[in-house]
Amino acid sequence: MKKKLIFTNVIVILLAVVSVILTSSIVLYKHEYAIYSERANNFLSLTSSYFTGANFDETKNIIRNTNSDVRLTIVSLTGEVVADTHPTITNTNNQLERPELQSENLGKIITRRATDNKQMMMYVAGLDNGYYLIISLPFNVGTKINMIILWGVGAFLLISGVSSLLIYLLNKKSTTAISTAMHKVYDLIDSDVQEVSDTDEIPEIMDLISQKLSRKIDEISAKNEEIITVLDTLKQGIALISKTGRLILINEQLKRIFDIESNVINRHYVNIIRDVKLQNLIDDGLKKRVNSKYLYYDDGKAIKCLLTPVDMSWLSGGLIVTFEDITIEHNVDKTKKDFFQNASHELKSPLTSIIGYQQMITEGIATDLPVIRDYAYKTLSEASRMRNILLDMLDLAMLEQDYKKNEEKVRLDLVVRDIVESMEDRMNEKDVALRLDLEKTEINSEYKLIDELVRNLIDNAIKYNKEKGSIKVSLKKKILAISDTGIGIAEDDKRRVFERFYRVDKGRSKARGGTGLGLAIVKHICELYSYKINLSSHIGKGTTITIDFNETK
Repeated sequence: MKKKLIFTNVIVILLAVVSVILTSSIVLYKHEYAIYSERANNFLSLTSSYFTGANFDETKNIIRNTNSDVRLTIVSLTGEVVADTHPTITNTNNQLERPELQSENLGKIITRRATDNKQMMMYVAGLDNGYYLIISLPFNVGTKINMIILWGVGAFLLISGVSSLLIYLLNKKSTTAISTAMHKVYDLIDSDVQEVSDTDEIPEIMDLISQKLSRKIDEISAKNEEIITVLDTLKQGIALISKTGRLILINEQLKRIFDIESNVINRHYVNIIRDVKLQNLIDDGLKKRVNSKYLYYDDGKAIKCLLTPVDMSWLSGGLIVTFEDITIEHNVDKTKKDFFQNASHELKSPLTSIIGYQQMITEGIATDLPVIRDYAYKTLSEASRMRNILLDMLDLAMLEQDYKKNEEKVRLDLVVRDIVESMEDRMNEKDVALRLDLEKTEINSEYKLIDELVRNLIDNAIKYNKEKGSIKVSLKKKILAISDTGIGIAEDDKRRVFERFYRVDKGRSKARGGTGLGLAIVKHICELYSYKINLSSHIGKGTTITIDFNETK
């Protein structure tokens, strides 16, 4: 066994030393080649920049004074040497036959032995001002490589001798040491102990241990995959943070919440959590071991966090942080809250007026018949306004509660004409001129909703128009455009006019009997049937609302 170990050891060391020598030689050669190539090209560039086609001696002196090892040879196009920094070196052959002067090699590095075949040289040539400029310099990398080989052989002999001696000395104790180690491995895999009587038995025993250890690893891996699968199916984002603040584990939901694309495991949690208050809570949880809750907003998302300290063997002093994206629920709650606030406010105003008028009548404050009639008329007007608000609220609620679409053939042009005729008296009261440009149009929709959509738009065109204004209703290629010459909508208000109860001018809107829900209903009907809606408006010039009823593909 000892001989086998020593032989194997020597072979391994030999292979390692040979690999090191080869690798070092290749690296050294490439390094030296790059340096010498750069020098050669630099000298060629220097020569080209100085040589004018006539200053042969000056050009030679420039190179000679810069580096005596570098040789510059200037050759005419006929192959004659016209200048040489090393004139003692003779060459009577036709210079045009030199490899570096071939057209495909100009500007390229050529490495070959010198013409006297004594040493390796590096050549590079260029054509400038009608002459060939040849730069050559000694490329003596072989000496350095020989030194590497010599040192490698010495290292091989030294290491082989020392390691062989150590193998011989330690072999006597190896059986006991290996047996002790085997006991620990057997304990790890929960297997019966098999004593080692000789080192030759190690391969067989190790193969047995490998099989049992592989099964153990597979069991652990399967359990880990089960845990990760469960974590990835949770709707909450999970982050396990070590006591040093490093991320130990995160699930897929957390990656989606924070748009994490790169690997952040073992990085500090501040790489994904930028909220300062949450960072402080995490630090408190790690240091003071306290539970905490936090709701914060990140890039338009509402995220609920729960921080729980963990004291387990695998995460001692750590922290589990759960993140739940409650943006949808938060927005729904906010929308409901805003809706009820606005609805109660809108209903409170007419209800207060009704109660006030009726109190004055019942308490005898208003006694004259004309005044009583006026208060009764105002009471009826406010009650009608309340009814309209409630009806519009019911329509909105109906559209938002998973409304089931009903489709039928609807003549859109006839719907427009019917609505216009029903509102003719109102247009006459304001002396509003109407111009219709309708072509026969049939769409698949629900008559009731289309009637409500068009009615709201034309109602607004009349309501917010000026005296003696005009309205144009155009219907072509299933595109309905309603334009008025009314008060217009400011740029800041355009994006909000389709919100519930939003009014550009609340005083004017209430005076005109608006509920603030008409355009919200229009928007919901368009969303239900995927109609495209567009608004264009200018203050004092009027508003144009366009609905595209073409089916989207």
